[in-house]
Amino acid sequence: MKKIVLLLIATLFSSEHLQFTRVVVKPDKAELISIFNPTEESISLVDYYISDNPNYYKIQTENNLSPGNAVTDFLAKFPDIQIAAGDSIDIFLNPYFDDIYLDVFTQDLVLQDDLIETEPGSMGAVGQSSSSYARLDDNQECLILFKWDGDVNNPIQDIDYFLWGGIAQAVDKSGEVGYSDDTPIDQQDYFSTIHDNYSSFFRVTFEENEQTNGNGYTGHDETSELFNSTWHILASPDVSTGCTDQVAMNYDPQAEFDDGSCLISFQDIISGQYTCQIDSRDACANGQALNACPIVQIQGTLISFGDFTLNNGPYAFKIEDDDSYRLELTIWPSTWDLPHDPVQSYLTQPPFYDYLVRARGNVFEYNGNKQVYLCGPNDIEVVESYNVDGVFISEEIIKATINPEPYVIIPTLGETLDYSYSFPSNSRVIIRLFDISGNFITSLEDKFFESSGTIYRNENSTAWDGRDHLGQIVNPGTYLMHLEVVNFSDGSSQTDTAPVIVGVKN
Repeated sequence: MKKIVLLLIATLFSSEHLQFTRVVVKPDKAELISIFNPTEESISLVDYYISDNPNYYKIQTENNLSPGNAVTDFLAKFPDIQIAAGDSIDIFLNPYFDDIYLDVFTQDLVLQDDLIETEPGSMGAVGQSSSSYARLDDNQECLILFKWDGDVNNPIQDIDYFLWGGIAQAVDKSGEVGYSDDTPIDQQDYFSTIHDNYSSFFRVTFEENEQTNGNGYTGHDETSELFNSTWHILASPDVSTGCTDQVAMNYDPQAEFDDGSCLISFQDIISGQYTCQIDSRDACANGQALNACPIVQIQGTLISFGDFTLNNGPYAFKIEDDDSYRLELTIWPSTWDLPHDPVQSYLTQPPFYDYLVRARGNVFEYNGNKQVYLCGPNDIEVVESYNVDGVFISEEIIKATINPEPYVIIPTLGETLDYSYSFPSNSRVIIRLFDISGNFITSLEDKFFESSGTIYRNENSTAWDGRDHLGQIVNPGTYLMHLEVVNFSDGSSQTDTAPVIVGVKN
């Protein structure tokens, strides 16, 4: 536990119950829930629960100890601890939170280590990889803190409630036996702004101004709070941000998160601020040049590629920033034979304007133009893809295969399904999706390929979005991704099928 400092909270000891005061939803490792005691006395957490599922009350009405989705949701009971007056507890959802906060917190609670599961599996896949841990939805979600004595004849008491991003996960117990009506879902306020990786949702006042005659601890209606008045987004005070690239000229050794400050503007590079004064055509092979010149990191859209090696020149990318300034990325074939690179050669092929790339290197000048020298594949990466056809890797393929990954998606959370498929040369490639009964859902590919190879659809723009041919999100269940490859040379065909599962967030 630690004392909480909220600069925008004006009054202390003005509430009669525990309150959420801070929520962090991204990145996943940083997910955090802070609960504060604004009263004048210590509060025991015996019989207190926390959940991110609007059906939490079914633990009492239906004796359902795990009413949420066991993959993403949680419903957990607190251990026998107390929160002193003016003190808070911080609950981390991901056990690897120290990767973000670097021992800033002491004696805090980790959801799956320190809270009590109401039923095995109710807090996510315990013991699995970090991506399987119960987590908060970045886009829209609810949090509910409640108290219940475990007697199915006694209704739950709402302690505090927070709703953000939309009303899809809003709480409404109206009509349930033993409960007052909550605020109708379409009339509930929700915090409408989503924070970025370096910020948090913060409560800025203990005065909730809620309606009475509700299901709250003191008879108030927690679902009537006007969150856009009582919560703000503030920079996270315990996460240091800056440039985390150790070879960048403005590297900050104290930074825990990269905030984009490593990036140097094209305009500053073109103005000559970072130009190497050493006359070297091959900076990558010249250790003195690398040590004597600053290494800049830049980001822009890849707009062209040129091969000037027939005239003893380099390979050259051209990239453009948001202000339409352009720079050339130079690669010498003696350092990196890019067009024959089995992984990144696709960047040299049209159509262009499909990739946002980040690159780093030394700045030199040729014929009055500034160029950034790249030394190898680690000096350029794709940040975002606008390519709707996927990435094609040419290779010898005999057997047609299709491989979806990670097999399970929840489209209602905005998740997409990555997949890859391989095929021989001179093939018409057809990919369709069927339900388990064999009914057609949608077509994902129907195209002729002269060369054999593998296509990777690993970006949101190329992956399957969980929708049918009418653009509607499909129902939860098991589906079959079916690949058919017809060889135009001899008329032969090959097929492969792989199952995928569409889940739902309850």
